[in-house]
Amino acid sequence: MFDPSKGMTSLDSSPGELFVLTTHRIIYFSQTNNGSNFSVIPLNKIDGFTRERSNSSKNTELYHNDSRSPKSLYQGLSFIFAGILSYLVLGYNSSNLTIAITMGITLGLLGFLFVGRYLVHKFDLLKSYSEEDQDLVLSAGSISLKLTCTNKQSRDQIPAFINSIMRTRANT
Repeated sequence: MFDPSKGMTSLDSSPGELFVLTTHRIIYFSQTNNGSNFSVIPLNKIDGFTRERSNSSKNTELYHNDSRSPKSLYQGLSFIFAGILSYLVLGYNSSNLTIAITMGITLGLLGFLFVGRYLVHKFDLLKSYSEEDQDLVLSAGSISLKLTCTNKQSRDQIPAFINSIMRTRANT
């Protein structure tokens, strides 16, 4: 069995996707919100395998690369300055100090959020995106089955799993 969170295993203990290799076929189980699905493909019908970067990790990388620019820092500092300025101007020109305090605090907090976002991405405080997810795609005629490997152990075992399938296919 090949589990996307554990790699090659003899026991299945997690819900989700799973490839099961038998002596004559490979079985793909997929559990989603809509229910459970499965596909059975004879080993002699398999055309090939593909190992590629997952779309989810590409989107995550694009998001994080865009946020590393100092744009968030400049926006944050501008909001903080605007908050202080609005507090001073509204507090001086208005008889109602509550509105001035509310506007100043709101703009200041928004500025701190932008500055915080910049600092988190500048110093790589979020490490979850640094490891790429990879897809193992099995092609058999018009059927294409995709399994997303989410950790290093399962990503490292993709070639071993493909070799196991090819050896089993050659022995039948």
